[in-house]
Amino acid sequence: PVPGARVHPQNDDVRVAIADETGAYRLENVGSFEVRIVAEADGFGPGHFGRLLGWGRAVPVLVESGETVRGIDIALSAASYVRGRIVDRETNGIEGLMVQVGGRGILNEGGRVPTDTEGRFEIGPLGLTKATKLSVTLFSAEYSIHVPELEPLEPGSDLDLGELEATRRAAVRGRVVTDEGDPITGDGTVSTRSYASSCQIRPDGTFELPGLSTGTHKIRAWTGGEPPMYSEYVDLEIEGGRDVEDIVLVVQPTFVVSGVVLTSKGTPRSGKQVVVVPEGTPQPIAWTTVSVYPSQADGSFKATRLLKGRYLVGLVTWGEGGWVFEKDPKPQLVEAGTTGVELRVEIKGGLVRGVVRSKANGQPIEKFEVDQYKYK
Repeated sequence: PVPGARVHPQNDDVRVAIADETGAYRLENVGSFEVRIVAEADGFGPGHFGRLLGWGRAVPVLVESGETVRGIDIALSAASYVRGRIVDRETNGIEGLMVQVGGRGILNEGGRVPTDTEGRFEIGPLGLTKATKLSVTLFSAEYSIHVPELEPLEPGSDLDLGELEATRRAAVRGRVVTDEGDPITGDGTVSTRSYASSCQIRPDGTFELPGLSTGTHKIRAWTGGEPPMYSEYVDLEIEGGRDVEDIVLVVQPTFVVSGVVLTSKGTPRSGKQVVVVPEGTPQPIAWTTVSVYPSQADGSFKATRLLKGRYLVGLVTWGEGGWVFEKDPKPQLVEAGTTGVELRVEIKGGLVRGVVRSKANGQPIEKFEVDQYKYK
């Protein structure tokens, strides 16, 4: 038992119950709704009822009006702490940088803390339920840090990261032009592939993309209008916070590839995963590099914002490491701008036809036809 533990709804410090000498608690007036219950105690990390869901949220407890819910037991583990110091190239501490620790099994991912006047930070107490691989994130528009892959941290253990050198984020400057070399003068955007950094194109066609950390980045430009115009991705290497100058991004009109997924008997097939990728794209296809277009109720699909070139169009399934083309039907090679592509799949369950009749008088109400492959 953990007597004196404070029990309360997550993100609610007003309604608090204190555990007695047996560890028992009674939380009053929680209202009629879903509530996530957490517990805290000196020397322990925060605990929660049930497993953690996404974004560090505990499993909710459904409380009906006037109901008393029992058996909401919470296990606390010994507190863990993560410490470190963020410095510049001259090993001077940097004050006021926000640091966060995350990982599966950490309630609220430990929150964010600022570095002190010497660049030091301490995050905790963390309540780890098992050995957990942690990630460390620095929230700063000016600096970035590189943290090597960490070994899983055991519950109740501390982690000292030592000194972490922060490098200044760099800016990329350049201009956006058409394939005829004319500057883009309308609205447009330049961004990294991850959208971690973006900027507007200036009226004279120039741009300044800020906040890039050391490493490799892919950037591209696009504009509105009909059709929208996009550039190819350009690979950039950022080193030591040094800015990159005179980058030219060439935008060109984009195209659509559209079509329909049908059964071998011509029935529309919805919910099939369609991808449209440039010719020569290796498989498996990483999910970060491709958009997937589910076929609609009428079997239709539409891939947009494609640059000039040849593309493979086909149905895919998720395999080890990414998307893989299905062998049947065989992917089709088409030019950007092609419409009316037909992808036909075999009916494995067949069609079931029948009549819905009134239970009261046996009169027919409506006919139906069900694709068993769709509803297998």
